[in-house]
Amino acid sequence: MIVTRIPLRVSLFGGGSDRPHFYHHTPGKVLNFSINRYMFVIGRKQVEPIKNRFLIKWAEINAADHIDGLEHPIFRSALSHFEFNDPLEVITFSDVDANTGLGSSSAFAVGISLLLSTYQQKRLTKSEIASTASNIEIDIAGRNIGKQDHYGCTYGGINIFEFNPDHTVINTPIIPSSDIRTEIFNSFRLVYVGGGRDAAAILEGQKLDTANSRDNIQLSIDLVDHGANALLKSDIRELGYLLSEAWAYKKKFGDSVSNDVIDKIYKRGLEAGAVGGKLLGAGGGGYILFVVPKDAELFFDKAMSDLITLNIDLDQVGARLTYYDEA
Repeated sequence: MIVTRIPLRVSLFGGGSDRPHFYHHTPGKVLNFSINRYMFVIGRKQVEPIKNRFLIKWAEINAADHIDGLEHPIFRSALSHFEFNDPLEVITFSDVDANTGLGSSSAFAVGISLLLSTYQQKRLTKSEIASTASNIEIDIAGRNIGKQDHYGCTYGGINIFEFNPDHTVINTPIIPSSDIRTEIFNSFRLVYVGGGRDAAAILEGQKLDTANSRDNIQLSIDLVDHGANALLKSDIRELGYLLSEAWAYKKKFGDSVSNDVIDKIYKRGLEAGAVGGKLLGAGGGGYILFVVPKDAELFFDKAMSDLITLNIDLDQVGARLTYYDEA
């Protein structure tokens, strides 16, 4: 049996520049961090006799004797990539529901990549795990998403990732002091706005290859270094202001990004004392990340108490193998 634990991630700035249509022409750049909410991917070799060679249990249960009979696109693509044919059962658990803007599908891609490579006795670096997972989900499974999630979920911590036209990825860790990290993460609130939708489906309807959209993506890229500096200085108000800027740019990608419910909750959060924030993920629902100064925390928490709110902390480990037994 093999158990992998993969952190979910929060993307702050530069979203959209991690998609091939952008970085093939202009280098992409994002700032994101992984959080202490996890996806667990558990696998074991099935013991004969078996009815179907492959079995996966997630929100649904899918069994098939051949890869082509599997409905889960990432699982099917991962088995194909690794040329895997041993009878295998996979089960997934997640601390947070799918389609909420925290990168759960990419966390699964990372988890299954680590699981299958471990099964085959292949030792992959973090860069290789992230690259493999993004190739499986984007190139093989054909999901219309970017690849920052695969890297953020794999590396752990706070990172700037640069995506180059030659497909290389450069990682620059951002490492605030322990006191600053505590202050920053105490100010974060994730507020659930409902209406989670598949990121690939939303992105399919967004025209991000237009000149106007490329300009908005570039404006978000320009916030990356400013955001990293705000984190390192624990400048809560500056970070909130930058996130609100990024949200304004993101809303210009299309009508599917926001809606009346999201806009009302966003406004409520600012009226309750947040100094800024943005919706996470592709849009349409999920979680808003608010930045709340210490002197407004009690008022904010009371004002938003009728909504699902998560306090989060930083995961500094990234993708990890938590259990391995050849039996």
